[in-house]
Amino acid sequence: MGEFERIPAKVERVRGIPRLFVDGRMMAPNLLMPIRGPQPEIYRSEIARAARHGVPLVCVCLDGTVERTVDEVLACAPDAKIVLRIAFPVDMRTRGFTGHNYVNQYGEEMPSYSYASEAWFRYTAERVTEVVEAVGAYAPAAGHVIGYHIGAGDSGEWLGPYFWEAYIDCSPVNRQRFSAFLAERYGTDGALREAWDDPAVSLEDDLIPRQLPGTECLEMFHAYGAFEDRFLTGRKYRRYTDYLEYYNGLAAQRITALAALVKRLTGRRSLAMFFTGYHTEARLPHSGQYALHRILQSPDIDAICAPVSYDDRNEGGKGPSMGPIQSIEAFGKLWMDEADYRSPVRKAQGNSEVAGGLDTGGYCRSVEGLLEVAARQLGKCMVYGGSAWWFDMVGRGWYDFDEFWQLGRRFNDWYEAYMRLQRAASPDVAFITDENARFIEGDPWACGQAMLQMREPLYACGLSCGWFLLQDLLEGHLPDTRLVVLLQPWRLDHDTVERLLPKLEGKTVLLMGGMGQTAPEDFARLCGVAVEKSAGGSTQIRLEADNALPGLSGIVEGPECRERAVCADGTVLGRYADGTPAMALAADGRGMFCGGAVFTPAQLRALARQAGGHVFADSDDVVFADSGLVVLHARSGGSKTIAFPEVCDIYDAVKNRWFIRTDRIEVPVDNQTTRLFFYGEQAVMQAAGLG
Repeated sequence: MGEFERIPAKVERVRGIPRLFVDGRMMAPNLLMPIRGPQPEIYRSEIARAARHGVPLVCVCLDGTVERTVDEVLACAPDAKIVLRIAFPVDMRTRGFTGHNYVNQYGEEMPSYSYASEAWFRYTAERVTEVVEAVGAYAPAAGHVIGYHIGAGDSGEWLGPYFWEAYIDCSPVNRQRFSAFLAERYGTDGALREAWDDPAVSLEDDLIPRQLPGTECLEMFHAYGAFEDRFLTGRKYRRYTDYLEYYNGLAAQRITALAALVKRLTGRRSLAMFFTGYHTEARLPHSGQYALHRILQSPDIDAICAPVSYDDRNEGGKGPSMGPIQSIEAFGKLWMDEADYRSPVRKAQGNSEVAGGLDTGGYCRSVEGLLEVAARQLGKCMVYGGSAWWFDMVGRGWYDFDEFWQLGRRFNDWYEAYMRLQRAASPDVAFITDENARFIEGDPWACGQAMLQMREPLYACGLSCGWFLLQDLLEGHLPDTRLVVLLQPWRLDHDTVERLLPKLEGKTVLLMGGMGQTAPEDFARLCGVAVEKSAGGSTQIRLEADNALPGLSGIVEGPECRERAVCADGTVLGRYADGTPAMALAADGRGMFCGGAVFTPAQLRALARQAGGHVFADSDDVVFADSGLVVLHARSGGSKTIAFPEVCDIYDAVKNRWFIRTDRIEVPVDNQTTRLFFYGEQAVMQAAGLG
C-alpha cells in the first residue's frame, strides 16, 4: 500500500505553554465535533458554517471508510483539518476467545472486553493500524487528517468498563494479570501473606476483591458501599489498594501503548489524544481514571480530553473542567474541554430525545445566554492554554447558526494574538491532588464530592488559581506559587515528604482533611502543625470570631467522617462543634492544617492574602486569570472593580476600550455576561494583534 505525505501536526511548548501546530502554523486549538445523525444535512451544515467563519478544525467519528468520512467533510470545508475519533467495541466471544470478556463480581459475563485481554488489545491495535494506514494511502486524508482520538471503555471514555454499574472486572484474564502484578510486587506467597495479613492467601488464588469502596451501588450522584474506616491503612486493606493501583495502571498502560502506536505509524506527524482524568465526576478510583500522572509522562500523548463538568456550567456558572488541567499543561500536553453545552437551538430531532441519555446540567435558556457561556469557555481556554471542543452530542444542530461561529472567529483571533505574548507562570493558589492517596479512602465518593465542591472557591475567589497533581510539586512546576493546598495529604511516605520540603520553601502550605497513612512527624514537618487522630463526627468547622487571619470567618464545610483530625498545637483558627481545635496556623505563619473539606470564596481569599496572593476581584464572580489576562463571568450585574498587580495598560476586548497606566478599573458588567481584560504594555499588545 502506497503512502502519501501526511500533514504534520504536533503539540509543542512556546514560552512554556503547549501549543497546537498544524502544517508549521501555530493555531488556536478550538474545534467542532458534529454528530452524523438521522439528518446528515445538519452535520454538513455545521462543518461548513464553522469553516466559513474561520474555524477549520473538526473532529468526526469514523463513518464506514476513511475515504467516505474524509470526503464528506472536505465537501463541506475544503480546508478542514480533521481529527478522527475511533473506537472498536467488540464482544471477544465473536472473535473466538473465551475468558476475555468482562465478568462482573456477580459472575455475569458482559458482552464486551476486559482491559486485561491481550487478544482485545491486539484486535484494537490492528484496527487502529488499519485506519492510520488507510489515511496514509488516500491523498485527501493524508493531507487533512491531523490526529486520532482513540476510545475504549464506557462510551469510549476509558471509564470502567462498566464503571457506572459499579462493577469490578473478575474475568479470567484480569485475575491472571492481577496475580502476575502481585507476583512481581511481592515475589512469594510468604511476602504476600505478610503484606495482606492473611496466612492462607496464595498467588495461585483468585485475588480480585469482590467489593471496593463505593461499589455496592453506584448512582449518577451518589455511591454506596463505604468501608468502615475513613482511611484504609491497615494490612487487611492492602488487597484493595493493590488492586486499585493495578487497575488504574493497566488503563494507563493501554492508553500510552496506543499513543506510541500512532506515533510509530505516522512517523510522529499525527496527534494522539484520549479521554481520561475525570477526577471530579468519575470520583471513585475503580473508574480507571487515576493514573493520569503516568499518562502525562508519555512523550507520545498530545492531548487529554473530558467533558466540561456537568456541575454549574450554564449562565452565571463556573464551567469547570473535570481534570487537573493546569497539570496537563505543565507536562506539555493540550487539555481539550468537550464543550457539549445544551444549546436552545434545535434544528433536528437528532439521535436521542434526551441528549446523551440525560439532560444533566440543563439547557442554556437563550441564544444570548449560550453565547456568553461560550465566551466564558473560550476565555478560560486562553488563560489555561486549552481547547474548546464544541460537541453537538446528538446531532441536533446545537451550533448551526452564524452568531455562534462569528463569536468563535473573534475569540480565535484574540487567542492567536495572545499566544504571541503569553508565558507560563505559576498561579498564586495551587490545589494539589494525589491520585495514589485516593486508593486508601474508605468513602471515596465523599472525598470526591469535596473535590468537586472546592472548585467553587477555586474559580470564584478572584485570584490566579490552578489544579495540579502531586507530581507537579515534585517536578518543580510551581516555583512561584504562594499558597499550596494539599487536598489529600494522607498517603505521603517519608521519602516523598523529603522531596517535597525543598519545593515548598517560601510558600504557605495548607493540609486538608487528615493524616491517614502519613506519619505524624512528617505531617507536622509539611504544615508546621502537630495533628492527632480522634473519634469520628462532623468535620464542619466554625472559625473563631477573632482569629489570626483577617477576613477568615464563617463555616468551613465538611462531611461526617469515621475519623477526624484535631490540632495539637499552633494558633487555633477554628473548632469542630464539640470545641476541639480543627484548624490552626503554624507558629511561623507559613503552614496550616484544616480538618474540614470545603472553603467559601471569601475564606480562600483570606488564606491567599495571608500567603501574599493577589486578588483581582473580590465580587465572587467567576474569574480565570494569569499574568496577562483576566476573564470575568458575572454572577450579578453592576459595577465591578478589578485590581491588577501593578500599574499597566488594560484592553477591555469585548468593549474594544483601553485603560492607560492604572492598576485598578471599575466597569459596569451585565449579569451572566463575560468580559476579557488583557493587561501589560499597550504597544506590545497592539503589536501582537490585540486592540
